Amino acid sequence: GVWGSAANDVWAVGQAGVVLHWDGGVWSAVPSGTTRELTSVWGTGSGDAWAVGWGGTALHWDGVQWSPVTSGTTESLTGVWASAPDDVWVVGGSGSILRWNGAAWFGLATSGGLQAVWGSGPRDVWFVGNGGAVLHWDGASVAPVASGSATALTAVTGTGPKDAWAVGSAGLLHWDGARWADTIGGEWLNLSGAFAWDSSTVWVVGSNGAVYRYRP
Repeated sequence: GVWGSAANDVWAVGQAGVVLHWDGGVWSAVPSGTTRELTSVWGTGSGDAWAVGWGGTALHWDGVQWSPVTSGTTESLTGVWASAPDDVWVVGGSGSILRWNGAAWFGLATSGGLQAVWGSGPRDVWFVGNGGAVLHWDGASVAPVASGSATALTAVTGTGPKDAWAVGSAGLLHWDGARWADTIGGEWLNLSGAFAWDSSTVWVVGSNGAVYRYRP
């Protein structure tokens, strides 16, 4: 996973608990305190970031060091996203959704494995996963939303409540505020990551070194 708050503050996490930091000039290893694989990282600023991974691992960066925070689960955690220091969402491979309120984690049980989470704000959060699963938090509850896909969705990104993207093993889906639609399907296989800079510039990566840039 990779995330940054600025051009001189970027985090990357990976296997065996590796955490790297980019300061604008060089990448440096930063002690994580774990040897578990880390799958995702996100934060709200240079002094507030989260990394999650296998075995229920959850780590918090306070601007000085990474420290473990008990997540209350032992399942593999696959994605993290935050809108504020007291509003952090995490998803797990067995379908769990965890939320950090600034003091503790609490869980929302779902069915099916989830792979990624992203939101445009505290009342607009998307969760995607296996079998084309898409769930949405509207500030009051988490509810399923039809995606039109039956294949695994591995990443979600966007720019606002009416512009979100999900990618997976068989295509690129777009949310326009009313429904999810298959924008470019079939021939785009095994997509694994996506980032939307704005509504007209979306980057997608996948198997065999594939890098795509979407333009309307």
